[in-house]
Amino acid sequence: MLGDNTCGQLGLGDRQARRESVFLTLGAKSKRVSAGGSSASAIEEDGGLVCWGDGRDGQLGAVALSAGFSSTPLRIATETDWLEVSVGASHVCGLRAHGDLYCWGKSGSGQIGIAPTPPSRVVTPTRVGTAGDYTSVVCGGDATCALADAGRLECWGDNSRGQLGLFAPVQRVFVPTRVAEGTTWSTIALGPESACAVQSDGSLWCWGSNTRGQLGVGDRDSRRGPALAPVGAGWASIAVGGYHACATDHDGATWCTGRNDTGALGVSDTRDRETFTRQIP
Repeated sequence: MLGDNTCGQLGLGDRQARRESVFLTLGAKSKRVSAGGSSASAIEEDGGLVCWGDGRDGQLGAVALSAGFSSTPLRIATETDWLEVSVGASHVCGLRAHGDLYCWGKSGSGQIGIAPTPPSRVVTPTRVGTAGDYTSVVCGGDATCALADAGRLECWGDNSRGQLGLFAPVQRVFVPTRVAEGTTWSTIALGPESACAVQSDGSLWCWGSNTRGQLGVGDRDSRRGPALAPVGAGWASIAVGGYHACATDHDGATWCTGRNDTGALGVSDTRDRETFTRQIP
């Protein structure tokens, strides 16, 4: 763990920043870890869920609400069947066995997905919907997207930059809403203001803010719905940051697009890219 530690988000028992990596020892082995904003979460080997860092919006559950933060991991739920967890700017979502999805934390933009007029924050894991068929969840900024059985993709929360992919000019969406009716998806990645996903045929689609070419669609026009990235098909994984995105193909090569003034794309220069460009090995 390294970096800013103002809210104890490194989980090391203090609030001192680290410029070099420090190993974090949890109470048990962790299977999955996610960090976002100023907090982090992990699923332990027994299926328990722990969170640490900023808890002012309920990200750590009710147990740390009065203190505002925790510099050590706290188990925030008694259940031990957590499979996946994702942390956004100020909210958290987790997937439990049997496809049940739960979210908690800041909810003013609808990112918790529980009601048309949610409270400003939710301090306990609260079930999203009743379908029980979710297979994956990602949080980014103040938005959330989840994949379900049969490749259904749903998103909700902040839509100020079109990052939910709904082709709608609305600023916020308070309940899970399907992206591109009739399509099926296999992978989704969500950043603060943009998203990329892979359809079941292997094609790569991106949407949202595109100020630095981070959608990889050949220009810098933002999109409020899925736009095809002209880079072929067959992607093993994708990741979306603030102003750039990367995808790895099934041969292990990584392709990136967007902001590159600091060399973040891993290509041979520092020019921004508007299409996915293969990294230099």
